[in-house]
Amino acid sequence: MLKKLLGLCDILLIQEHWLSPQQFKDLSFNSAFLVHAVSGFSNKQLLSGRSFGGCAILWRANKFVKVEVLPVSSNRMYAIRICRNDCSLIIVNVYMPYECDDDAADEFSFQLLLLEGLINDNADSHIIVGGDFNVDFPRKWKHTDILLSFCDKLDSCAVDFHQSSEVDFTFNFNLERFSCIDHFLLSGIVWYFISEFSYLLYSFSQW
Repeated sequence: MLKKLLGLCDILLIQEHWLSPQQFKDLSFNSAFLVHAVSGFSNKQLLSGRSFGGCAILWRANKFVKVEVLPVSSNRMYAIRICRNDCSLIIVNVYMPYECDDDAADEFSFQLLLLEGLINDNADSHIIVGGDFNVDFPRKWKHTDILLSFCDKLDSCAVDFHQSSEVDFTFNFNLERFSCIDHFLLSGIVWYFISEFSYLLYSFSQW
């Protein structure tokens, strides 16, 4: 699966890889791509219940020569800065908590606060935030309102609302329940460079 996806892109964001830090080498199977990742658990931690599986960013090495990993105090997101000439682009990969109780809402808000700090600290850069937000915009839940307020505050917008978007869903359960919980949030000027936004549907159980 990953081999197919890497053949279609220059940058790949992965959520829920379910790898410990010692296993990150399993993501480095394609020498054309560099990879950095964060795990939701330690090498020695015994998993119990429904934890969260970390995220990773892979990028094509010959396309993006000057890449810097940005520090983020979270194991739910990872960020890099790509520099070309006088242009700086920050790409953040996120895996946000599912809405289930007040603790999850607090965690959701806290992760957005960390993201806001990262964006404000790099105000001279364009921003793309992508990943699993566990928010379906038509579903008027608490996390939906929190995320929309965040976008308004930072003058960013989800690609879902772009006129070129052809995405109806990004997740389905047994082809019975459909939702769009994976999103890209863009800073102002990046929005105007979108020419197409679509969804590739794959069925797979392993890489």
